[in-house]
Amino acid sequence: MNTDRHSQAEQKDLIVDPIERARQEAKNGVLQFELVLEMIQDHIGPNNKPFALKSHIILRLQEAALRGIHPLAGTFRNTAVSISGSKHAPPEPFMVADEIAELCKYVNENWESRSAMHLAAYLLWKLNWIHPFSDGNGRTARAVSYLVMSIKLDSLLPGTPTIPEQIANDKGPYYDALEAADLEWSKGTVGVTKLEQMLESMLQRQLLGLPTLGEQAHRQFRNILDTRLKRAPSETLIRTFGTTEIVDQLWEIGDHLILQVGKKDELEASEGRQSEFGNPFPRLLAGAGVDGSIEILDDNEKNALEDRKFDAGEGCVFSLARDSAVALARISVEWRDAGGTHHWKIEGTLYIVRFGNNITAETFYKWFDGLIARQLMIRS
Repeated sequence: MNTDRHSQAEQKDLIVDPIERARQEAKNGVLQFELVLEMIQDHIGPNNKPFALKSHIILRLQEAALRGIHPLAGTFRNTAVSISGSKHAPPEPFMVADEIAELCKYVNENWESRSAMHLAAYLLWKLNWIHPFSDGNGRTARAVSYLVMSIKLDSLLPGTPTIPEQIANDKGPYYDALEAADLEWSKGTVGVTKLEQMLESMLQRQLLGLPTLGEQAHRQFRNILDTRLKRAPSETLIRTFGTTEIVDQLWEIGDHLILQVGKKDELEASEGRQSEFGNPFPRLLAGAGVDGSIEILDDNEKNALEDRKFDAGEGCVFSLARDSAVALARISVEWRDAGGTHHWKIEGTLYIVRFGNNITAETFYKWFDGLIARQLMIRS
């Protein structure tokens, strides 16, 4: 459905004036998202605290969204509620706590076996289906869904607009996907495929919307290339890149940056693959929810691979964790799909970094500097 949906309950809001309410909602929206980010950071990266979804997490996020607006902020509803624009009738108030407990149980029991997209989609649907609050159900469902997705992916996801922002800005597809899941549930199955597909598309858009590389950082980057490459001995350049007449290009692929250094015709070949496959280096890097056969964890891992032929099969070659980097010299990738077998190779080098808490749009050049310096040192 494409019309907006609102909860209708008996309690009165604490703020009657619509302008003042809108102002408080905006303030609370920032507060709720900051709380989500804080929770994510507690459970990813070096902190890596074990995570289990509990009802108090959901209540805390709803309280942040409704603080100062609704008398039942931070508590489950105690009256019946209806959803305008929807045929679904949420459970009676005495059933809410048990429904939330079952929701948390589903996520926790399926944490290892189901994908981040599935768990996030399930939460997005089931929290709306339960409608546990007198108000703020949609905002809280989006926040909890994004929280679980991020922790499952072990990432403070970069880029804008975020998935919750995208849903809030265009609720039509969101409501349609919720209705599709409701229909599947009426048949006795958890069917959230449409929501999964929506979230995958939105995640891709968020990641592709990474912050523009800062002008100062970009100048530093160019300075590093001039200093490292132009001053390297000719024999080192030939051994490393196959030529002294090297060229370079910086590619942005999702939340990865790839610096390609090599011959001019190799860059032209990459541009051709970009046109044909939508990716200059197809099947090289695993995206969200897709496995890679080799995992590069962090800077302490071996991060310079040379003279390698990778068989991607039907998947991808690499799965890079956040804040990781790798250099690939003289490599080739082969993969198969319904159209047959495909292959590409380079004689030069790909330097790859993945954004995270440490590698940002303002510090990326430092990581490239380390990769280039290490590789040239090995080859000199």
